[in-house]
Amino acid sequence: MTDPVALSKHLHKSWDRYPVYADDIYVGFQRTFTRANRIKQENRAAEELLPDTEFLGAWAARLGTVYDAPAVKRGWQTMLVNHMHDIITGQSIPEVNAEAIASYDKFRDFVLPVQARALAAITSRVTTPAPALILLNSLGFARGGVQEIPLAASFGVTDAQDRPLAVQRLDDRF
Repeated sequence: MTDPVALSKHLHKSWDRYPVYADDIYVGFQRTFTRANRIKQENRAAEELLPDTEFLGAWAARLGTVYDAPAVKRGWQTMLVNHMHDIITGQSIPEVNAEAIASYDKFRDFVLPVQARALAAITSRVTTPAPALILLNSLGFARGGVQEIPLAASFGVTDAQDRPLAVQRLDDRF
């Protein structure tokens, strides 16, 4: 039958001969919470690392440091390929899942050095007596709340205008 109206009438007449599925017809084994945990963890880490790396890299570039755009682009490509719905849920064949994990292992090799160079360039411009702890906000808005920082000794904290900030010791953290 080539006429869609005729086909529709034919199917309607014989409708009761066809099975009716009232629920999900997907019968695949869901491995989302087992096999894909590592992939999901790596993906989440990449989602956090890449924007921070871009922000710090752009800031460092404004200070004269060379921004390694190809390494960051490679990082985005790795994350986005592994973000495919079959990979991120663990529905891929085991070889694809293993390849995704291996690609995230390599991901750090080309993204972390970009971030480290950027941080070194930015913090080298900060003039403060040593030892110093420098907190950078990579968000596009003011950040507040409690920050837990593991430290070995007591110290004072000031803001950018050298005003003292409140500090509370919690066991081995401030």
